[in-house]
Amino acid sequence: LPEMRIVQGRGIPHQVLQALAERKAKGEQSVVLLNRRGFSNYLQCNDCGWVPECTECSISLTYHKAKRALRCHYCGAHRRAPDACPECGSHKLEYPGRGTERVEQELSTRLPELRVARLDRDTVGGRSQVFSEVFSEFASGGLDCLLGTQMVAKGLDFPRVTLVVVLQADTGLHLPDFRANERTFSLLTQVAGRAGRGEEPGEVLLVCSRPQDHFFHHLLQHRWKEFMASEQELRRALKYPPYARLLRLLLSDEKEERLEKKAQEVAGILEPVCHQSDVELLGPAPCPLERLQGRYRWHIILRALKVQDLQNVVRNSRPSLNMGKTRLSFDPDPLDLL
Repeated sequence: LPEMRIVQGRGIPHQVLQALAERKAKGEQSVVLLNRRGFSNYLQCNDCGWVPECTECSISLTYHKAKRALRCHYCGAHRRAPDACPECGSHKLEYPGRGTERVEQELSTRLPELRVARLDRDTVGGRSQVFSEVFSEFASGGLDCLLGTQMVAKGLDFPRVTLVVVLQADTGLHLPDFRANERTFSLLTQVAGRAGRGEEPGEVLLVCSRPQDHFFHHLLQHRWKEFMASEQELRRALKYPPYARLLRLLLSDEKEERLEKKAQEVAGILEPVCHQSDVELLGPAPCPLERLQGRYRWHIILRALKVQDLQNVVRNSRPSLNMGKTRLSFDPDPLDLL
């Protein structure tokens, strides 16, 4: 397995640029992973602080420089980026954060001799031939570096790749989901495996702003079993899967006030049934992604040791649930809680 090292910092540190240049000089290749596409995380007015948000989802819009577009990565809504702030008229607009488009531009400026191809949903779209064309050129030595999102993390087998760089490697740890650590560990382990598959040894540089000691201690030593043991201990204490079963009730509505009222009503119906069935009720509460595709979202989490207890709650309470215009869906053992 390749050696993994932490590079503490933001953006593209000098140490990373130096490593990329060294690999090119030796005729070797590199892979750079940044799990965020676009040029900038968002656009912001430097005078009044205005940030454009999706009118259908409760998230800020991502700035794509090539088309001067603001785009929602959840519902696909997009519009042209303004030349001035619509709130105060200021032309002092800034573009915080980085996406793959911005990293591609920075690499071309700071390492103009590095031949880079970018692979993400913006460059690939639904065109499978883009993959084959880029991979063929990379395999023949016509490219020095593959830059992309998760598309470059899995299944690549190029013996000349000796360096993998992960930018913002600790970002996924801060998602409001109990599986965040596990998923980040899996992704970083997968992309690390792209380096050193030939005769030359591989190296992995993880760029982090605030590396967590326990997480990266296991990751850098490739200690998957020890990491999972620590995760299991934490989940057992907090009663998360696999030591409990979850059922997520997701409610959505076009009207925010109506949704909140209905969520409280549903929780009131569920509470006595849960008490009788030894099921814990969490919520109701707004979802972390509170609005998607024009609909507000609340959820209720039911937790029990046995799935049969969750089934009993649904069976006994469902006849009393009159949802009206509010949508209700049941998500057993949810993959995420966003």
